[in-house]
Amino acid sequence: MQVLSDSCDYLVVGTGSISQRHISNLRTIYPKSKIGNLSTSGKPLKHENNKVDFNFKSIEEAASKTKMFAIIASPASIHLENAEYFLNRNIPVLIEKPITNDSKKLKKFYEKFKSKKNLIDVGYNYRFSSTLNTFKKFLSNKKKNWKNIINQCECWSALIVMEKG
Repeated sequence: MQVLSDSCDYLVVGTGSISQRHISNLRTIYPKSKIGNLSTSGKPLKHENNKVDFNFKSIEEAASKTKMFAIIASPASIHLENAEYFLNRNIPVLIEKPITNDSKKLKKFYEKFKSKKNLIDVGYNYRFSSTLNTFKKFLSNKKKNWKNIINQCECWSALIVMEKG
């Protein structure tokens, strides 16, 4: 990938609270890095994000100026579309949970990108949630399989009506 003086090391796609958390985490972990932000809603930003070095206006511009990886924290209904754009350009992605709200799209995405395992990761791991660990412990005491209880495509953050970013 061409190194540009106006390029960012890390890109965060989306402008909601989860995106802001990723930007904050990147600033903490990589304080000298350049961070870019991209709104995918199609709406003009009310104000530019002053916590980043670059506010990109298009996915094309953002992809052409991202050196390390992109964090996809846009609405769940367009996670795969955003991820696909970067993966087609061999830019690694971290896709925020839920990966999508459409299992049919997920199957097509998987078939197309299963060979790029080293470029894809999914954010948020429930094993660190104290609430869910307590619940898991409760269920294991009842000899139930807790993993089958949660359907990611039906959780609140996957619902289209809940999307803001």
